[in-house]
Amino acid sequence: MKRIFKNMLALLASGVIVFSCDKDPDDVTGLKGGEVEIKSVSFLKDKNKVEGKQELTELYKGLFIKKTPSDISKYSTAEETALSSKIEIKENDIYVNIPYNQVLKVKEVGNLNATVTLSKVPTDVTLVSSSTKIASTTFDIPIRIGACELSHDNLKDDGVVTKNIRFSKKVGSKDVAFDYFVHFQYDKKQTKSTDCDLFATTTTANTAITNLSFTRDYQISTTLQANNSYVCENAIAGHAKCDGFSKSGTTVTPVRSETTKTGDSETNAIEIHFEGGTYARTSNSTTTISDNSKAFDVAHIELDYTISNGKKPVAKFTMPNFTFIADKVVLPDGAFFSTEGLTGTDCKGEYKQRICPRDPSKPFRVSNSMPGANNGIIFKVVAQDGTNQKFYKLIFKNKYPNETQWKALSA
Repeated sequence: MKRIFKNMLALLASGVIVFSCDKDPDDVTGLKGGEVEIKSVSFLKDKNKVEGKQELTELYKGLFIKKTPSDISKYSTAEETALSSKIEIKENDIYVNIPYNQVLKVKEVGNLNATVTLSKVPTDVTLVSSSTKIASTTFDIPIRIGACELSHDNLKDDGVVTKNIRFSKKVGSKDVAFDYFVHFQYDKKQTKSTDCDLFATTTTANTAITNLSFTRDYQISTTLQANNSYVCENAIAGHAKCDGFSKSGTTVTPVRSETTKTGDSETNAIEIHFEGGTYARTSNSTTTISDNSKAFDVAHIELDYTISNGKKPVAKFTMPNFTFIADKVVLPDGAFFSTEGLTGTDCKGEYKQRICPRDPSKPFRVSNSMPGANNGIIFKVVAQDGTNQKFYKLIFKNKYPNETQWKALSA
């Protein structure tokens, strides 16, 4: 009886084994086992340009160290190759390791076009995103990235932005999908730059700071233009325009004021400035500017006290908007402007020197309506590591050194 029972168990066991080895015609185990094997992934600049332009998409730029300026010439083939060499493939996970960027935030929705190479051409496999049957070992895949998805907020603290590449194959009566996962993450092996110098520390006084240049009448948008053309318009009787002043040049550049400050704090900010010219009381009350590529002049504005806007009289003449933007900025790779934690000096005061925290690469306003008040802006340049930083102050000098001289000259 015991022998019969053992034989029955053996038969049952044999039946189970036979049943478990019987292959389902719709089983797709083989698709994972090498049917689609990605050999390499790369992101090429020629495949990631703004449509119809010789400009790179912001998403593509986000894969590299922050560059200022960020035109296409700054992204070399060598850097493209270096990025590809850092892309790791582990089974069906693809890791794209990108440089640390504390200000990374791509606001636009768009595609990152990846060039994928397979180890062999698979049989009857379709790329789901394009419904295209794969016919070669190398092809392009658009990876859709949402607004603000590729950002420092999502990548900091070992964060990852994950997307998938889906393949599909008809097996029996089933359409079976298989995914590769693309993980965008900060490169943990990278040594972050500590360079936060706007210009060389050996730069002497009165040397032009070409890394912070302004283009005259710069068109910020279709409706907003920055003067960037240092005002020398006198709109009051007896005050002539600047003597021999020409706006024919295209670029205006500040100069270094002194060489003693190190930029290690707001109170010890490295100072650069625009000249204010020399005002002379003559029959025409002229202002002389020796070098208009480095100068800014305050205008004389005649006011109409019969018309007021609230409590203030209205100017009889329409004056420039006193809007500026440093459109020609050059920063070390990875570095960026910041005003975080800055207080400035009497920024909201009306009859005092005003030094306001402003990013010079974004539109800002400065006017010198008070004698002796050399108004300006203060900002920081922060290195890629987010820790090293230097403080800078840009001053728009007033041609009136003090109120006494202003009253004497204007009498």
